[in-house]
Amino acid sequence: MKIGDNIQSPLLMNRWEVGQASRLSGGTLLPSGGWAGVRERRKTGKMPVPQLRRPIRAFTLLEVMIAIFIFFTCIFAILELVSRNVTAARSLTQNVPTVGMLAAELTLTNKLEEGIASGDFGAMYPGYSWMREITLAATNGLFQVDFVVMRQGGYNKNMDSAMSIFLYRPESTMGPGGGGTGLRRTR
Repeated sequence: MKIGDNIQSPLLMNRWEVGQASRLSGGTLLPSGGWAGVRERRKTGKMPVPQLRRPIRAFTLLEVMIAIFIFFTCIFAILELVSRNVTAARSLTQNVPTVGMLAAELTLTNKLEEGIASGDFGAMYPGYSWMREITLAATNGLFQVDFVVMRQGGYNKNMDSAMSIFLYRPESTMGPGGGGTGLRRTR
């Protein structure tokens, strides 16, 4: 085949002729079915029927909304965890007294006396004071201790934290008959 030759339909040509014509024209002359379409044309004498493509499937609006709901639920759960961890880390770095410090100190003693005690934290935590009230909760030596840590600001005191605990100290002195004295002493 030469450049000026009349090119016939690729369905009527053999492979060599199609290849030559394709090279001369700079493109492919095969129908959409490729060589299978050429072979079918030669066998049956009819043009091959093009295969219908399936329509492109897309997501429905309901599927998209469910996916968005799941995505944002996960994102908000992660944000809540991060927020809690940041708050916990911030509370660890703050240098303020807590009622847990007072409770830990009191649990080291073996004997308790009913009454109210108060004080401050000295130079370690300036501007903070504490108060504790010890009362007999049961006649068997069970005491309730209420702690309060206050921040001093000008003329008023603001409660910073509070906690109540129960301590069992049977060795502590109790009033006659095993009960408390009913008197409250202030130190």
